[in-house]
Amino acid sequence: MIHKLRLTALLPTCLMLQLAHAQSTFGDLRGITRDPGGQPVPSAAVTVHSLDENTDQKLTSGNDGSFRMNNLKPGHYQLTAAKAGFQSSSAIDVELSARQSLRVDITLALEGQSGVVAVNAAAEQVNTENAAIGDAKGTNQIGQLPVNYRAVSTSPLAAESTSANVQQDSQGNVAVPRPTWWATRWTGFRP
Repeated sequence: MIHKLRLTALLPTCLMLQLAHAQSTFGDLRGITRDPGGQPVPSAAVTVHSLDENTDQKLTSGNDGSFRMNNLKPGHYQLTAAKAGFQSSSAIDVELSARQSLRVDITLALEGQSGVVAVNAAAEQVNTENAAIGDAKGTNQIGQLPVNYRAVSTSPLAAESTSANVQQDSQGNVAVPRPTWWATRWTGFRP
């Protein structure tokens, strides 16, 4: 009986933790540092530079050359890697979306070799790391989405709620605030 009560009290807590985890908008970058022959390079210094916030986060690759940077905000990043005996890698530009797990492998050239190493990486369109689905849309893209008005319970005015600065109350009423220039220009106007 006591075990059933403990299980009953523990179950809602576990469900709430799962729901809280599912609402995260952070993504992560992962990959492997390799030499020109494709072998992993352990203990390489990997730098993740945020182009949006101009900040750096540093980590060291593991014994198998793998690295992973968790809880990154969606945005534009540059990855570089360095290790003694190898040339520093060229900066790899990537764009991380919300809830995306992006794999970026870095190849380091040997120090004795001459030449330029150019690494081009593009964000994968299909997430192969986990089952998370995420998408980001700007204001213009949201305004161009098709809206279904065939249902009896919907109104064409519902499209107004997708526009910027539109407020909607709990009953579904839509309010568009007046611009401040309008109020100052027409204060003396009386019908």
